[in-house]
Amino acid sequence: MKFYLRLVFTIIHLATILMPKKKSTNGLRKWFKDGGWDRYDSKGNKIGKCGARKKGEAKPKCLPASRAKSMSKAEIASAVRRKRREDPNVNRVGKAKNVATRTRKKRK
Repeated sequence: MKFYLRLVFTIIHLATILMPKKKSTNGLRKWFKDGGWDRYDSKGNKIGKCGARKKGEAKPKCLPASRAKSMSKAEIASAVRRKRREDPNVNRVGKAKNVATRTRKKRK
């Protein structure tokens, strides 16, 4: 009996190792496929990937690419100005201050 149980567990273990794994359609894979996060200037222009700020550059607003697609250039520029007003420290050390990105709902 012990032999058969051990044999069954061995077969199940080998099957889980040898079977191809299902690719995940969410999480980091989806995030990178969607474009990740981009940083924007006060005119609403995309200036590169988030976290790649150059020395002397004003504080940018980072947005997920999917969110930025749903916003107009004026809405992005407004979000950047709001970020700079609420968090004026350009060279902040430590955790960043989160400033919510709002979009106005269109009335029908």
